[in-house]
Amino acid sequence: MWEGDWERTQRCVRGQLGRGLVWCSSGAVIPDVLQSVYSRPRAVALEATVDRGVAMLFFEDIQVGDVTTSPLFTVDRDEMVSFAKRWDQLPIHIDDDAANAAFGVGGVTAPGVFVMAIRTRLIHQFPEPHAAAIAALGWDELRFHAPVRSGDTLRLHQEWLSKRESESKPDRGIVTSRLSLINQDDVTVMSHLDTILVRRKRGPGDVD
Repeated sequence: MWEGDWERTQRCVRGQLGRGLVWCSSGAVIPDVLQSVYSRPRAVALEATVDRGVAMLFFEDIQVGDVTTSPLFTVDRDEMVSFAKRWDQLPIHIDDDAANAAFGVGGVTAPGVFVMAIRTRLIHQFPEPHAAAIAALGWDELRFHAPVRSGDTLRLHQEWLSKRESESKPDRGIVTSRLSLINQDDVTVMSHLDTILVRRKRGPGDVD
């Protein structure tokens, strides 16, 4: 039963944008399958942070100053507008004339929540190893610096800024990185600080 739950969780986290989007990683919506993870004993929930078959980056492995960059993602107009019509019907996101009147030529712009969905998708496409994240703790200094439009090709840049051990739970640590979404013209369109809880390699009760 747990194996089935795990597989469904992974599909959810890596789900496609647009129709059927589930905000598993961002925490905006917690589906039933993840509730089952959080209701389990902590040792089992921690085990769920280690993606079977994927190299993981534990707290001890994270080095302040290290950077990584995702593969490229090209924004599809139909997907973007379809998302906006369902989740953010501001005229600049669904009507070219309204967008051009506000920003000049270029047509409709992506909703901020769609931009953040792209950011989340690209986090899961970072080259291995992937951070052994237990939970997201919060975003700070979130800024949308420039419009995102259909046809833009984006990449996500991550730089680790700080890390500290948890004072209450020695099996985990807290790390902060700066995430920047950059377009094909090397313009940063979105940036924020991202703080996450990361599993340590060793915790109380761990044995060789």
